[in-house]
Amino acid sequence: MVLYNNQICRCTGYLRTFHSLTCELYVVVEDLKALGDEVLSQLRSLIGVNEFVQVYNLVRQQVKDQREKRKRAQKLNVLVDPERNAKRKIRLNLKRQAQKKRKIVQDKRSRGL
Repeated sequence: MVLYNNQICRCTGYLRTFHSLTCELYVVVEDLKALGDEVLSQLRSLIGVNEFVQVYNLVRQQVKDQREKRKRAQKLNVLVDPERNAKRKIRLNLKRQAQKKRKIVQDKRSRGL
């Protein structure tokens, strides 16, 4: 089965969604991950293994390129505006501290202290 441009675009959209569900980088509910794997296998059987692999690799490469683009932009922002980056780091650190405090309080409550 030969995929045409509109079919490739449609498959790419579907695969990008299910790639994010089945990718190991994200925490996803097991049922949802199993559903994503099932849909991917159905797509694989529907369009054929070779075409599926071709489109899936294209999606993986696009996702990888997007992540690298975001990383480069973040590193560039650090150089362009260091004050903004310092404020961002402080904000993130305050969030982490608040999360730690919540976790400690929750642990104390669960132990009955």
